[in-house]
Amino acid sequence: MKLEYVPMLAVQRDLYRIERGSGRFHQYLQTMLDPETGELRLPLTMMNPMAKEHLPKYLDLLQAIGAEEVGARAMEDALAKLGEEPGHYRVGIVVADDAGGGWTHRAASELMHLQAELGLEKRGWIKGQWIEKSGQRRRRYYRLTPVGRKVLDAQRTGWKAFVAAINRIAGLEHA
Repeated sequence: MKLEYVPMLAVQRDLYRIERGSGRFHQYLQTMLDPETGELRLPLTMMNPMAKEHLPKYLDLLQAIGAEEVGARAMEDALAKLGEEPGHYRVGIVVADDAGGGWTHRAASELMHLQAELGLEKRGWIKGQWIEKSGQRRRRYYRLTPVGRKVLDAQRTGWKAFVAAINRIAGLEHA
């Protein structure tokens, strides 16, 4: 298995240095998404770009105590236990805001779904169709293509192997 540690606390902290508002939100999207493909470049989807002042202070504390180094060591320990498991994963610390932060993540969530759907359709994994009904807004429905079904099956197999490896690391067994 290949694990790559991606330091992300400083990236998150830099985003919070931008005044809270649409400018910060747009920079968050630009930081997270690859401009050429529109796909996820940094796994920051759990971050709330509109968090209030308490969160940047928490990020400062995490950086001060060396949380990135601890995360990297934990990843190395996990990698040593995983041996020859298949897969390539990026690991990092992302602080997800709590209820005190004024959660406003809906727009980002919707954008991520749109980006994902467009990417999946472009690859031929899903097929979208607009449906219009009288008195309702039009909606887009998706279905898996035969190629998409094969990819999904392969992803499920990889995910099951990943979960099994994590369970071995954690010492968990199903009853």
